Amino acid sequence: MEAFFSLSLCIIACMGTLVETSLKYPDLVYPMQIVGISNPDGTCWTGMDLDGTYQRSGQPVPVDPYRWLVGPPPSDKSGVTFPTDHWIELAFGGTIADGTGPDILITEHGKMGEYALICLVDARYWPYPIGIAHADDSGGPDVSFIEMELGGLDLPFEPNCIRIVSLGLGGASPGFDIGTVMARVIHPHTAYATLPNPPDRAKDVSPRPTLGWWPGDGSGGHILHLAKDPADLEMTSYHLPAQTTSFQCGTLELGQVYYWRVDEVSQDQPEIVHTGQVWSFSVAPTYLLDNFENPRITGWQPDPGSWFAENSVGSEWPIPSFLGCQSLVMHFKVYYDVHSGLMRTFEPPLDLTAMGARFLQLAVRGYQGNPRMARLYARLGDGQRTATVYYDLDPYVTMYQAWRTWRIPLDSFNSVDLSDVRSISIGVYGQVGEPAWPVEGWVYIDQILLLAESCDRASCQRPDLDCNCRVDWQDLARLSQDWLTGGTRRLSIREPNTPIAWYQFEGNANDSIGSAHGQVMGDAYFLAGKKGLCLALGTQTTNLTIQDRVRIPNAGEILAKCQKGLTIAFWQQGKDSLHYMDTLVCSDYQYGLADPSIMITIGCWERPGFYQWSFGRPMTIADTIFAPHKDASQWLGRWNHWAFTKDLRTGRMDVFLNGMLISTTPGTPQGPPQLQYLDIGNGWLGHYDGLIDELQIYDYSLSEPEVAYIASAGTGLIQTPPSQRSDLDSDGMVRWHDFALLARQWLSWIAGP
Repeated sequence: MEAFFSLSLCIIACMGTLVETSLKYPDLVYPMQIVGISNPDGTCWTGMDLDGTYQRSGQPVPVDPYRWLVGPPPSDKSGVTFPTDHWIELAFGGTIADGTGPDILITEHGKMGEYALICLVDARYWPYPIGIAHADDSGGPDVSFIEMELGGLDLPFEPNCIRIVSLGLGGASPGFDIGTVMARVIHPHTAYATLPNPPDRAKDVSPRPTLGWWPGDGSGGHILHLAKDPADLEMTSYHLPAQTTSFQCGTLELGQVYYWRVDEVSQDQPEIVHTGQVWSFSVAPTYLLDNFENPRITGWQPDPGSWFAENSVGSEWPIPSFLGCQSLVMHFKVYYDVHSGLMRTFEPPLDLTAMGARFLQLAVRGYQGNPRMARLYARLGDGQRTATVYYDLDPYVTMYQAWRTWRIPLDSFNSVDLSDVRSISIGVYGQVGEPAWPVEGWVYIDQILLLAESCDRASCQRPDLDCNCRVDWQDLARLSQDWLTGGTRRLSIREPNTPIAWYQFEGNANDSIGSAHGQVMGDAYFLAGKKGLCLALGTQTTNLTIQDRVRIPNAGEILAKCQKGLTIAFWQQGKDSLHYMDTLVCSDYQYGLADPSIMITIGCWERPGFYQWSFGRPMTIADTIFAPHKDASQWLGRWNHWAFTKDLRTGRMDVFLNGMLISTTPGTPQGPPQLQYLDIGNGWLGHYDGLIDELQIYDYSLSEPEVAYIASAGTGLIQTPPSQRSDLDSDGMVRWHDFALLARQWLSWIAGP
């Protein structure tokens, strides 16, 4: 039943303008926000600039996905390249639904036959694949207009996001080149305000957001409430006219969670107010002033009073960057007691006080031949005064050809009004007493940020185990949990019944106790495993229908015996790769028409990622466990024992890791699974990259002692390696010495950094 395209999908290869596209698809709207983006190899985003140029001086052109793909694209020719296994999730201002004509439009640059997996998403649940988009493969630079219709889909939730996953197959370009994404959105008819923008529970929202919503029917006005605590919502009220459905709420605090609500005043009976739902969003912990990722760096001019500074050259590849593709390269001339720098102005001015910013941070890289007299400086201005801070950690930082992070406390600029910052300048100053020659040099600047904390949560260091920019009791709790669950544990055990199928993978995929033999497909092979040999998978081919897997063709007959329940258990060790679309076990399916009745994924979407256990067709929320991994070691780099159970009589579903229950859901009672075949190592989300051994299938739901018996080979003793984050001294154990290291850092934080 596996198929390429199961939705109604049409590809039109042509050229068109933004106006023509909007006119042709009047019922479709652009996304309003990026809620998730995956860049597993950490490289910069490249693509097509406003003129459609994708290479300049033989190098890819850097682009900004947040500018290129939110709202209407900046031009008909702009686009973002998504290499294999990179994905983006775009939020729309309503429920994505079926209607007359195409419901989703994706434009892909170039007719080179690239593929992408298209998923619908709700922020509370899991990505649900609906089909594979395939660009035209006739060759040439034209745009492929990929239309998808959603008629007949039995979705488990009401989606408001689209996730596009590049499969990187076909064509000569490096990935799936997204130009435009549009979708049909329906708006509810209710007396209450709905469809918040940013979406409910959104993360990394700008500290200067504009809030938006869909008004209730018959609304004669709106009352907006905004607070840091939901209990304080009534304390702040903004009365807005009926025609206003957005609100600029000024400057908010970095890293702060905000709650908001919109009440609707009845147009016919103003005394009636319909109290709205409470929504929330989290402001990003940092505010990016500039990362220099635009195809052309603009906005930086010589600092008033500078002798000589310019950035007219050197902002393109292969100039080094701290993050991303580009950095600002400042060409300067300097002499004694002379400042030379570049300045950027802000309109409107920045209120760093209201933002709660405490640090200005930038990355700097020098050049070996720079003048010894050149001292690095940063300057803030409020239009009336300026305050200058000099880099004092090393006077010769501008001579080192390595990136360094300069984090400056904002109270160092206390002579200016930090609530009205209008400019920032970065440059060099000529120090008297150093050699007078040379006077010319270059400095690279990148990633200028404002931070509320003294650390960057995205790159937190041990022993800050929970990445909240401090060492405290929460880190101790995390270490204690890892201490108790790591090492040798003795579990209660009970020997289970005989499985109905057992795959030991000793050089083949035969069922060692029955006749449900598997077929080795693709480039699957065998290596030394947990016990004897094991199944090894992970070679991706250019054929979507034949990838590494073991297929059990008569699995439907075998699993029809499962009248009471089902357990699938196996040993697993994932590879350290950039591929995070790992399907371990999956029955037959057809995108958009037939969900898999059995589906198990581990380490999906990102690191550490998520695991999913779904049972039944169609896939439902009630019969799915979708939960985050504690850390990547649960699936990566070591052997772990997993067991997934379903009690068909009560409905209960459980997930066990190394003999212990980690997730459960009540589920719903069901009959035996309906399927034709069962794949091991491939399926619904893609191929698995790693090793599998000793896969067993039982015709009932095993208890925790029975699972522990399998995981411990009947001994009841489970040896679990510690969490790598809590192993502070890297000796392979979590114990007293790690506790002492954490306590020492905790005391230093209490005393003050």
